[in-house]
Amino acid sequence: MEGEPVIESLTPAQAKIFKEALSLEEVGNLQEARRLFVRIYRGAKDSSDHLRLRYLIARTSVASGTPTVRAARKHLVEARKLLAEGVEAEIPAEKLSLPLTEPLIRIMDGHMLFQLRREEEAFRGLETVLAALPKKPTTEVDRFALAQVHHNLGLCAVKLQDHDAALQHLRESTWIYASLGFDHAVARVSDGVGQLLSGLGRFREARVYLETSIVVKKRMKDERGQSISYGALSRTALRSGDVRSALRYAEKVLALSKRLDDKRGLTTGQILYADCQRRFGQRELEKASLFPGSVTGTTRKAVRSLLAARDGYLTALARNPDVVYQINATVGLAIVHFCLGDEKEALAAKNRCKSLYKRQEGRYPEVEEEMRDIETLIGAGEHQETFHLRLSGHVREAVEGQRKTVELESAKHFQEDLLPRGGRRIAGARVDVLFDPCTETSGDLYDFFDKSGGGFAAVGDVMGHGAGAAMLMVPTLIALRERRDADLSSRIGRVNEVITRHSPKSSFVTLCALEWDEEPNLVRMVSAGHQPPYILRRDGSLEHPKVESDLVLGILTSTIYNVHEFPVFPGDRLLLLTDGIVETQSQSGEMFVTILEKEIRRMASKKNPETFLQGLFAAVNRFRGKRLVDDDRTLLLISF
Repeated sequence: MEGEPVIESLTPAQAKIFKEALSLEEVGNLQEARRLFVRIYRGAKDSSDHLRLRYLIARTSVASGTPTVRAARKHLVEARKLLAEGVEAEIPAEKLSLPLTEPLIRIMDGHMLFQLRREEEAFRGLETVLAALPKKPTTEVDRFALAQVHHNLGLCAVKLQDHDAALQHLRESTWIYASLGFDHAVARVSDGVGQLLSGLGRFREARVYLETSIVVKKRMKDERGQSISYGALSRTALRSGDVRSALRYAEKVLALSKRLDDKRGLTTGQILYADCQRRFGQRELEKASLFPGSVTGTTRKAVRSLLAARDGYLTALARNPDVVYQINATVGLAIVHFCLGDEKEALAAKNRCKSLYKRQEGRYPEVEEEMRDIETLIGAGEHQETFHLRLSGHVREAVEGQRKTVELESAKHFQEDLLPRGGRRIAGARVDVLFDPCTETSGDLYDFFDKSGGGFAAVGDVMGHGAGAAMLMVPTLIALRERRDADLSSRIGRVNEVITRHSPKSSFVTLCALEWDEEPNLVRMVSAGHQPPYILRRDGSLEHPKVESDLVLGILTSTIYNVHEFPVFPGDRLLLLTDGIVETQSQSGEMFVTILEKEIRRMASKKNPETFLQGLFAAVNRFRGKRLVDDDRTLLLISF
């Protein structure tokens, strides 16, 4: 029973999509895999296909939100009914194709309950499944079920704080997965055991499991998985006091994530790198307080690390609005502010961290420990006074010296890290971008990401360019990413509220935002003082929707943003751009907008997105001639 199941009832096109979905699941892109399984399910006729696909839809729903997981449980209920009616189907399980059985469906339902944070209920149900399975299984499907049930019991036991039971179940599942040759599962569970042992302070054992996971993932050429394991190793090394190893592992996370264009990995790596720099800076400050004779050189070294940590935390805060990332970066930032002598900012960051922590679900012992640390630092009156009287002058001098030399460079890298890279698939469409700031930092902004049930993309322009405009770009992007499941009008309304309340009165932002469903046939658009996209149809015709634009962002908090809709079809392309393209002037003073549509039509035959964008950008530069570039320029192409 090796390999993928042979499914003769699927059409060749469906079989191709099925294979693609399995490949996406294997590399961890569960949301996209689920979307493809749902697509096949809707067109499937055979009851065996319905049974198989219901299970696979559930299996790939675990990375989605609560509503999707609840819907997945309904698929499992229907799958059990089909089994009871005598329907049979095989499912892919790494290297094997196994018959789908009642225990496997019940185990998956237990995993769904775990995802819904109903751990006690899940644990009881899984124990019932374990009791019914043979103690010494002889078939591959029973061995697989036994590994699965131990794995899920271990996960539940972790949440229930029964660490001995968790270790026992997780180790048992690792051995069974290894006997089946399931490398992916061995690596995944080894990561879990390593992180659990690290949390228990058993750092040496933890590193053994995490390093084992990395060896397996290298054998599988799973770079995304390696990044996750290196992140866990970095945290483990840092908690054990081995800052140099922690920094080395954090740099591996950053290098792998940049190569993969993995946003979550980049945020994780940035926070880990900042944590390491902060710990190093704290150590150097402690040395400075003990040895007054060497205080100047040591303090400058400390401040360099603390400023690097500060920039890392700020980048992470801007890059990802996920509450867990926000908490980890904010607590670190509070400690950095304190060490740099800015107690007011330290207190504000500490209070924000406490507020964020109350809002999220679950407990994070490491974060709680660091919050206690900052409480202790801020509250330690006598020690604090003595420490800062001896070091405050050196710290201020070192901070100012470092700030002047790195400010522009830091802002440039900060912005580059914040904006996503093009060439990615978002909910059935490919998004490419050409971004050309005219100074070190830009007032143009763009973003695109998967949202629940579809995709989102936007292009905007902050009044002006350079560092001032770039600083307004940051809260705009944070607000865009903050409410991914909100409807388009509400999302842009929230962005407008943030900009209006927190930016200078003379500042504003134009924005055109689009969203589409997973199987796109309709695009929804909001225009806040920004021109709508050009629509290049697959037959070569060009459209430019004539819609009444709403007020720019940053003027009135009460502005309501209207949603406009237009159809799209496979092969259509949408082009968004900023004023730096449209208003480029020739040496005679003519604007590029006068020939823009002609140039877009001329490039219509270029099906490669990068070639299309580069060709259009080259046309802009030819039109400009020797005239200086005086505005940021951005082109964003969405290919359906």
